[in-house]
Amino acid sequence: MNDRHSPSSHQALREKVAILGATGMVGRRLAALLIDHPIFELAMVVGSDGRAGRTYREVWEAKERGLREHYGDFWREYTWPDALRDLPVCTLGELLKSDIPVVFASLPERAGASEDALLRDERRSFRTALTVASTAMLHWSCLR
Repeated sequence: MNDRHSPSSHQALREKVAILGATGMVGRRLAALLIDHPIFELAMVVGSDGRAGRTYREVWEAKERGLREHYGDFWREYTWPDALRDLPVCTLGELLKSDIPVVFASLPERAGASEDALLRDERRSFRTALTVASTAMLHWSCLR
């Protein structure tokens, strides 16, 4: 009998996910939280076209350096988690060509068109934060 909570079956049941906006502060924290997650396996990180093709580690460390330089001793640096390997930063187009069914979107409201593309492609997309527009839609739906 296959115990769905056993380590061997646990790995087989993990759902591949991507993070859209993975190079931002929230996206990087989410990536670290997905290490050894019991349900999700981080399979792709998506950033802006300007960061695509670089390794996630390179972008992560550059972002942390920039924050440390800006905030000084106030900034608590998050070091690169080796468990993330050297994932490449991919584009939205590469994500749409992949077979990854679940996407965590960590985007500013101005980048909503990227999330719209995911929904048109019938991906399951989860936002990491409510935006002004999504909050307004939530209030509107509650009023009906």
